[in-house]
Amino acid sequence: MLVEWTQAGSAANPMFRSARLLRALRMVRLVRLIRVARLERTFTLLANRFLSTYSFMVVKVMGYLLLLLAVNHVTACCWYGIGIWSGERNWLQRLEIEQSDFLDSYVSAMHWALTQFTPSTNNIAPDNAYERFFAIWVILLAMGIFSSFIASISSTVNSMRLARAEEIKQKADLRQFFMDRNLSVELFGKVQGVLAKEGLFEVRKLEHQVQLVKTIPERFKVQLHREMFMNSLTKVGIWPRWGHKEDAQFLLTVCHHGMKEHVSMLGQDVFMPGRDCLEVYVIDTGSLEYFASGQMPSQISAGSATDSVLCLPALWAGWTHRGRLTANYGLCYYNGIDCEQFCSLATNFGGALCHYLKILGILLVGAIETLDEEAVHVTDLSVQTHIPISSLVARATQFASIQTTATALKHLRTVDPREMPKTKYRL
Repeated sequence: MLVEWTQAGSAANPMFRSARLLRALRMVRLVRLIRVARLERTFTLLANRFLSTYSFMVVKVMGYLLLLLAVNHVTACCWYGIGIWSGERNWLQRLEIEQSDFLDSYVSAMHWALTQFTPSTNNIAPDNAYERFFAIWVILLAMGIFSSFIASISSTVNSMRLARAEEIKQKADLRQFFMDRNLSVELFGKVQGVLAKEGLFEVRKLEHQVQLVKTIPERFKVQLHREMFMNSLTKVGIWPRWGHKEDAQFLLTVCHHGMKEHVSMLGQDVFMPGRDCLEVYVIDTGSLEYFASGQMPSQISAGSATDSVLCLPALWAGWTHRGRLTANYGLCYYNGIDCEQFCSLATNFGGALCHYLKILGILLVGAIETLDEEAVHVTDLSVQTHIPISSLVARATQFASIQTTATALKHLRTVDPREMPKTKYRL
């Protein structure tokens, strides 16, 4: 008897209805999902890195749907809460689900919310002034949100269609190219296989592809190139060990004027044997495979040492590629140091660093000529495999220091002692 009285009282007492309302409002905590919008930038970067264009558009459509469901979830929780709080006459009593479990009530509220945002019907209607006032504002909100949602979905779907149509056109052009020239089916199959694998990777935007980068102030471009290339430039491992302050300005100048970023897709060749070398290559991310005649293939990966540097002698002498470099391990990003620009910048910079680089170049070219005389097959990787670049750097540093000291002493001999400033010494 006491249990029946308690249940009856709980149904009639507003305090118990408020308790149900508080339990329902716990679901409103999921409003925090709106914070997911703050993660949109991070999600976009990850999606661009790991998804193809077509897959990214599909994920984008799914994101719009989830966002719409999140908004409707909040609306349904508010609609359910108003029904409990508004009094005896409410939409829950009208549907005779006031005593039903929370799941039935929530599904009914969610159905009502979805019908306000989409052109569909339902048998749920407001039954008092509070519910009707809330329904009016939901309709006004839905008009703006649903129109924006439809426009975004339509734009994304059209982009998917255009991307698909462009892909089909490019494949048709490739097929027509082979047919017009009566090329072999075997070669067409190999090319098609490489292109199919290429579609599995999404290439990040390069600097020349972003038009707005060209309009930023020069001082910001210098900072941009320093952050982009300084790590790769220090990997080269040819810098002296004295650490003069003015050397940092030269490195910054090389980053700004003498370096470029490149990307190689799966199966693409970076260079072929017999071609003139115009750049020194530094692997940034990924791996490349190097093939030289009479030698086993070598995998070149990004690292902190000079193992990720190729064609280093091209900075000082005319160099012809001695092998083939191919991206056989997937997408690879690498930076290039323009050899002509590097020499021009070093000459204009002058000073002790320029003398040091000249000495290092003489020692390096001499070591390569010695290998040629010993019938050692010199390749683009010989600096890593046959030439101790660290010992050459130490010797060049020592020679350059001696030469710098001798130049300073010669300059002192030419100075008239009477023109030197008179300084009072402590001792």
